[in-house]
Amino acid sequence: MTTTSAIDPQTLLARRRPEWSLERAFYTDPGIYAADIDRVWKRNWLYVGHVSRVRLPGQYFLADVAGESLIIIRGKDGAVNALYNVCRHRGSRICLEPSGTAKALVCPYHQWSYQADGTLTGARFMPEGFDRSKFGMHRARVEVAAGLIFVALSDDAPSFAPVARDLERFLAPNGMADRATICHTHTARVKANWKLVVENFRECYHCEGSHPEYLSAVSWGKKAKNQQEHDERVAAAEQGRERWKAQGLDVDGTAFSADTFHHCGRGPLKPGYQSWSLDGKPTAPLMGSQTERENWLVGFVMYPNFFLEGGCDYISTTRVLPISACESEIEINWHVHQDAVAGVDYDVERVTAVWKATAEQDLTLVQNNHAGVESERYEPGPYSTMEAPDIEHFLSWYARQLSAPAMAAGRGCKHGE
Repeated sequence: MTTTSAIDPQTLLARRRPEWSLERAFYTDPGIYAADIDRVWKRNWLYVGHVSRVRLPGQYFLADVAGESLIIIRGKDGAVNALYNVCRHRGSRICLEPSGTAKALVCPYHQWSYQADGTLTGARFMPEGFDRSKFGMHRARVEVAAGLIFVALSDDAPSFAPVARDLERFLAPNGMADRATICHTHTARVKANWKLVVENFRECYHCEGSHPEYLSAVSWGKKAKNQQEHDERVAAAEQGRERWKAQGLDVDGTAFSADTFHHCGRGPLKPGYQSWSLDGKPTAPLMGSQTERENWLVGFVMYPNFFLEGGCDYISTTRVLPISACESEIEINWHVHQDAVAGVDYDVERVTAVWKATAEQDLTLVQNNHAGVESERYEPGPYSTMEAPDIEHFLSWYARQLSAPAMAAGRGCKHGE
């Protein structure tokens, strides 16, 4: 494969056909990938993890996003901080382990030490007049909603408030903020551009031929066979909405519109199902404040990297991160009630069965997709009516990001900002 970094993405965007896939360079070119990082990943909110990983002061984990290493750490004041993993002395990495607990963040090179909020507390043998207050660690912006941690690397990120409101109202019944824990993590590298991963996750045209486990629990992944089946689905969904509203659950979702970057909703599993499982039977204790098992499935999508689905007894989150123009990382976490005991209250394999199988199938699909796109014979193709609305919304959003002016260097938050 031959690639070049001299391609102008604006020229390609100007001739983009709506409801068609993108030209090859958008998925393979290093120069366009660099523009993606600068104009998409460095100026939008990015999901990094769940608060159960930093429940106590000093607990931290590393998140590698958009070419930066961030330390996600809980402070003594209870706040979650996101610090650039760069010593203000001579630039060394500070935290070398992927997670842990630290009373202080100490650089392994010359032992400069910092508090969890990035404040410099120790710097030996510095000259007279050295002002420690001017050498705190740089920080990324942080928002925590319903126990989910999001970061932004610049002040250009859009308002997070609408996302936070929807996360809180849809996930509060599951106790994601303070009564949930991660029961399993699955991480995979896929040889595919990040946009192909997102496009795949945004459509279900492929579901009928690829996802038997997913379709065993939901019906909307394929078109109704006839009008009667369609009407039955609509009636079942409306009955469910009324039942869920009576239980105090939020059912009024947020749809994608021209100027939004997230959507959420609550829909039905198949009749009689009590969990998002292969057989519809419960997989774990009820989460949060719920008292009744129900056949709903909550869904949440936020561009560019956050996908969530789950029911009354577990929630799965999927995080997408770009590695290069031709490689991405996918991390999936399954969350259950924090008091539930593995092997006693739930079987990890049952909890993870549907989405793990579906995700593995998806990664094979997108890897095959990328391999074909790399061919010189690849040409953009038209989307089906089942794909077009959802993928076109994502690609229109992406085109707007890429058309924005390049971000000035060093736009991240400095210490004290």
